[in-house]
Amino acid sequence: MQPIELSNIFKRTTLCAGLTLIAGTTYAASQEAPQPGAVYVMTNEAAGNGIAVFARAAGGTVALQGTVATGGLGVGALLDSQDALILNDDHSLLFAANSGSDEITVFAVSADGLELTEVSRVASGGDRPVSLTINDSLLYVLNSGSEGNITGFTVGENGALTPLADSTQSLSTSEFIPCSELPFPREATGDCNVVSPGEVEFSPDGRFLVVTERLINQFSVYPVSDAGVAGSATQQPSAGETPFGFAFDAQGRMFVSEAFEDRPAEGAASSYNLSEDGELSVITNSLHNTENASCWLVVTPDGRYTYTANPQAGTITGYAINENGSLRLLDADGVTGGGEDRTGDPRDIELSADGRYLYSLNNVGFTLAIHQVNGNGSPTRLPGARGFPPNSVGIAAF
Repeated sequence: MQPIELSNIFKRTTLCAGLTLIAGTTYAASQEAPQPGAVYVMTNEAAGNGIAVFARAAGGTVALQGTVATGGLGVGALLDSQDALILNDDHSLLFAANSGSDEITVFAVSADGLELTEVSRVASGGDRPVSLTINDSLLYVLNSGSEGNITGFTVGENGALTPLADSTQSLSTSEFIPCSELPFPREATGDCNVVSPGEVEFSPDGRFLVVTERLINQFSVYPVSDAGVAGSATQQPSAGETPFGFAFDAQGRMFVSEAFEDRPAEGAASSYNLSEDGELSVITNSLHNTENASCWLVVTPDGRYTYTANPQAGTITGYAINENGSLRLLDADGVTGGGEDRTGDPRDIELSADGRYLYSLNNVGFTLAIHQVNGNGSPTRLPGARGFPPNSVGIAAF
């Protein structure tokens, strides 16, 4: 492998990270009444990481219930990643990456979502864990510090994590530097892999894991054996610059947010097919949205829409997903939500399990912004809430 040219990386000034996808059943035509649930935000505080727990009403609004300690540490700085906090499919377990103490905490979640009970806390298998993904009883973590890797765990019936033998695989390079020397704000101590990975995600069938390597504009794609063990990665180019967050739909198509080094008006999203051999082929090639720094991404459960969070523009951009997986802007100016509050700085975003409500974590005003997702994909702003500190990262909801 050729060494990475660090001087090329340091020309970039990317400030953002991550994306997320949800696949499931159609909600727009559903006659089922909305159900209450919960929204979780990870505080990421260096003195002690925690989970802010919000009760979610059936109408989408939320109310803070309190904060539960993870027993680990955050880093007190933005992680530039997506999915540092995730739920399993039935919302019975919540998984949190403690980036400051190199651990993963698992909580059992009560039926109403408002009580969290720690059931497991284990070393992450590397330094600076920033993203998690789960498929049935398998959990993988993306460790972004020092040499960087992905590492697998089995998930017991009660949520206990057990390291999976031979599952640790490296990123495309093992080169690292002090986090403080990367070309965007980082914590003052510790080492970071030079590719600055943004997210790890299972394909829907569990046969592949994908990692975005933001600063070298590529993906690492790992095959996964029947035993759940990841093999060596192949590297494949991104359609656009600075791929950050991504998500799969039920057909195995991958939707990616592209920050384009945070250059003004160049935020974008792209879509790909993932073949049975793990090869990515472009469907939509960098559909720009006129906004800045498209970083996080979610897909509605019915697979009809995807949204990117654009923190430097203070907006959210919506895209319609066509039957063939191609993308179309919902709004020509790229402002689908958030434009009424351009001080918003939406960083992580997440949907409720039924896809009716979109939540964005605002790291300027320290608020949880809420939009109702209408049947045509347009959002309607609802009253938000407060209850977490600066530099919080990671959001999960049902």
